[in-house]
Amino acid sequence: MLAEILLSEQQIDEALSHFEILLTHAQQPELELNISPSQALSLRANLAYANYQQQNWQVVLDHLAALEQLQVLDKNNLSMRFIAQVQLKQLKAAIVTNQALLVLEPETLRWWQQLSALYSQTQQHQKALATLVSAERSGLALGESLLRHKAQLYAYLRVPEKAALSYAQLADADSDTSLLLRQAQLWQQAREWQKSAKYWQLLAEHKPEYNLQYAQVLLLSNQYTQAIEALKLADPQEQQAKSQLLLAEIYLEIKDYSLAYTAAQRAHNLEQSSQSERWLNYLEALVADTKA
Repeated sequence: MLAEILLSEQQIDEALSHFEILLTHAQQPELELNISPSQALSLRANLAYANYQQQNWQVVLDHLAALEQLQVLDKNNLSMRFIAQVQLKQLKAAIVTNQALLVLEPETLRWWQQLSALYSQTQQHQKALATLVSAERSGLALGESLLRHKAQLYAYLRVPEKAALSYAQLADADSDTSLLLRQAQLWQQAREWQKSAKYWQLLAEHKPEYNLQYAQVLLLSNQYTQAIEALKLADPQEQQAKSQLLLAEIYLEIKDYSLAYTAAQRAHNLEQSSQSERWLNYLEALVADTKA
């Protein structure tokens, strides 16, 4: 068939003209054009492909819909439908097509990735996450980008411990400061103080100002001596008032009210605030009670 030859030679415009003439004739019984069922299938498939090359997305979908009335669409036809639907922002329809492709090629990571992305774009974040988890369970390696996306989805869905574990799978999880910070925050959200402290400590080795957060987590895990030592390493210029207030809180926990009051007083002298004033009033009363 001349049209098929033109198509194979990438003469798309000429091929389309011939295919459309054939389709018009095939739809007019009075012309008695003998087209076999297999030729009719081939005609529809070729029309879809030629229009796909021309990026006539809606026409592609129309021809594939007609073809689907005659046979089950194969992988290539489904791929064309999927891309046309995405280009036309028909995302819910694209999800259905993507699912069909996944049934045909479950070992192809691309289909899992695109399905997860479509769920995210349609605000179905739980399904987006479940898709990536299913891909892993089927034995596929997600790679750095998808692991990061999985971690972000866990965090968005408020599952901080699994988000932190997903970030930990990344290659530079123990060296990249932004990843260290994210893991520290997530473990803290999960109230896993020891694990959070590990990452705050690693961050503090890079930037001393993180010793303040490190000390806060140590305080939460009742490691008072270590918390005091961490505060000594905090940035003395920008965090002195905050450090002294935290020191007051530590001394309060170990019931050394005099040292707690002294620390709160230093904080108030450095940076007066309603918070430091409340601490002073509270600790002053405690000191007075112990002396009474």
